[in-house]
Amino acid sequence: MRGFGPDAWRWMLASPGIFAVITLLFRLGTPESPRWLLSRGRVDEARTVIKKVYGNDYDVDSLGEDEASGKRAATFIDIFNKKFWRRTLFVSIFWTAQVIPLFAVYAFAPELLASFGLGRDANLYGGSLLISLLFVVGGIPGLWLVERIGRRKLLLWTLGIIVVALAAPAFVPGVGPKTLFTALASGAFTFLEVVYPNELFPTDIRATVVGFGTAISRVGSAASTYLMPVAIISFGALGALLIGAGISLIGLVATFILAPETANRSLADISSGSNKKKKTKTNGTTEETRAEGTLV
Repeated sequence: MRGFGPDAWRWMLASPGIFAVITLLFRLGTPESPRWLLSRGRVDEARTVIKKVYGNDYDVDSLGEDEASGKRAATFIDIFNKKFWRRTLFVSIFWTAQVIPLFAVYAFAPELLASFGLGRDANLYGGSLLISLLFVVGGIPGLWLVERIGRRKLLLWTLGIIVVALAAPAFVPGVGPKTLFTALASGAFTFLEVVYPNELFPTDIRATVVGFGTAISRVGSAASTYLMPVAIISFGALGALLIGAGISLIGLVATFILAPETANRSLADISSGSNKKKKTKTNGTTEETRAEGTLV
């Protein structure tokens, strides 16, 4: 982008708009949520959407009694009640601990690389490109591992790698930005911010919790973007990376203490608030109990 002159930053800032337009085009024709339609008393429209998406065997009753009857909107009291407050706290901390180091380090990668002695344009911008590529590639093993080792284990392992990777340059001379690349490559768990929170809560409070967690994390990411230059100036690159390691460590501890495992469990079982699998014995074998005929 340097060849575009002094307005190159404007083109770079506008470039994500391309993906926004593509997403908008794909979203055209997507039906409204039947639960939202029911909450507005638009029963016939909700029934049409359900049959279109799930088939003629389903109707508004398949949403469950609470949803079909138009249950009241969730409040903050609901997401912090005795059953769900630990999960709400976990989602907020994990999401924030994930985005703060990511946004801060990613946004200021050239400055960090320069502080490690990579001062030429090829190193600075080539290094930033490598970080971006490693971040994307890191998602491939994450997608493969998530169903094999589970959400909680994947999150624990990747957060642990990030803590070590960000902290290592302060304790191991000469490690430099190679460890930084490793840390960003371990973004294999970033897609969990979309998957994990949505699995932890029942439908009637799911959107409220996800919205709350998103808001908290974005406050953290915005603050870190402004504070990252201050950290680099005040503490140097090593100090800034140590701060990122500390934030990731908080996410690691919160995951270890608060996060339930959701792999190989039905949404009905998970969203009930129980941290244990419900199992039944059928023909001498143990199987997971699932809610059949219900759209969760």
